[in-house]
Amino acid sequence: AELGMQCREQLVGKIQYGREVWLRLCEFVSSDDELPVIKTKGIWTAKKLYFFCQYLDQVARAMHSHPSYPQGLTYVNLFAGNGIAVVDDERTGATRRFPGSGLIAGGTTHPYHRLILVDSVRENLDALRLRLERLGFDGIVDAKPGDTNKLADEIAGSLPKGALNVAVVDPFSLDIHYDTIAKIAEFRPLDLLILFSDCIDLVRNVERVYYPGQSDKLDLFLGADSGWRDDWDSLAHRTGPAVREM
Repeated sequence: AELGMQCREQLVGKIQYGREVWLRLCEFVSSDDELPVIKTKGIWTAKKLYFFCQYLDQVARAMHSHPSYPQGLTYVNLFAGNGIAVVDDERTGATRRFPGSGLIAGGTTHPYHRLILVDSVRENLDALRLRLERLGFDGIVDAKPGDTNKLADEIAGSLPKGALNVAVVDPFSLDIHYDTIAKIAEFRPLDLLILFSDCIDLVRNVERVYYPGQSDKLDLFLGADSGWRDDWDSLAHRTGPAVREM
């Protein structure tokens, strides 16, 4: 309860878009439904999800019946999960369930017409689909189990003509390839919300793992012609903040 009150005090009271949606969906996911969840630590996860909710609801309110998009709104999640994040607040010891962005897109003031959901774990997609059904979402759910980066062509081909598309890219680390984003964004109107794991992954691993080429994850994330190693070579102070601004 304390964790929920913190979210309300810090976020909900200051921002109007998504407020009703957030509170309603927090209530919807508050009880254990015996389906898989994503477990994580830190109140920042709840804040991130609320900001996703704010943006997704704002787009839905403004654009759901816009004449430029006769096919409505399409929501794309390249790392969809199962619809619920269980957050441990390390400061207070409190634990609470929060709606994931896939569930949010199905529960906005004007729900998205089509949800394209990708996850490497099929059980996550099955749980998210069932939760969307229980929520009452009656749009199209296009679930794609597998590696997002290997499914880029299929995902791009699933984006309907005449739709406004909003994509959330929220991997646990630098698991999305630049070429995947480029492929999906090439031919359709697309808003992108991308989590860049600069602190969790980049700062920890760039010098020891990525620069010497023990992993090509950062190269694939930034693209072949990013030239990030030249930026690293010219970086005078390699503190966390300096690396993040590189």
